[in-house]
Amino acid sequence: MLPGITTSQMEEVDRIMVENLKVPVELMMENAGVAMAELACEISSQKGFLVIAGKGNNGGGGIVAARRLTAWDEKVTIWLPFGKKQLRELPARQLERTEKFGAKVIEGVGNFPIEDYEGWMIIDAFIGYGYTGVPRGVVKDVFEFLSHHKTIISLDAPSGLDTTTGTMHSDFSPMKTLTLAFPKTGLLKARDKVGSLELADIGVPKYVFEKMIDIDWNSYEKDNLDLLYSKFKERRRVNVQIIDYNNWSLH
Repeated sequence: MLPGITTSQMEEVDRIMVENLKVPVELMMENAGVAMAELACEISSQKGFLVIAGKGNNGGGGIVAARRLTAWDEKVTIWLPFGKKQLRELPARQLERTEKFGAKVIEGVGNFPIEDYEGWMIIDAFIGYGYTGVPRGVVKDVFEFLSHHKTIISLDAPSGLDTTTGTMHSDFSPMKTLTLAFPKTGLLKARDKVGSLELADIGVPKYVFEKMIDIDWNSYEKDNLDLLYSKFKERRRVNVQIIDYNNWSLH
């Protein structure tokens, strides 16, 4: 079995990748988006894919997925509830590329044509591992939209999930969650809210989890970490079996 990691530990992983190993966020974002697009195609959608993209890096990963799906000749709409002007630098750059590929973009929540997207697959890339607080305003509106749909896959974590505590602040459960790099403790604690859990390799080397963040490996078998990375060599995604609130293993 393997441990989960907290939100702060995942933040440290990101810091190590960028500052110590000089791997840019944009490259990890690309890896995440490609994996998400592949998962979406495996599930398939007869009508199309609606990508709900937030203004941060999770939204950027969703926009990458939209670009890849568009390149593969899928019907894609990107919904930006906060609008283009609220996007951070990297997601905005990804959006510029994706629009050139021909993906449709809708901004804001007030005039969003909900009825036009009945039966579409929803890619939830609205809020990733950084969510805390109480939903209000635009966030509350998006959570309400998600609560009325069943065909949802979430990137990294279902929007509204506290990825340390497992507290869920929204009222929906995706079919699948594709989490990134390593499962977070909140996903293990909220097992009934994440659907089938998959883990995507976004390029973090094994020794980061083995030696560079605070995991008590005396309580776990490092052979399982070796097995995880051998699986990543075969395929960039693996299925995760949640054992209990603290542990997980590979299917």
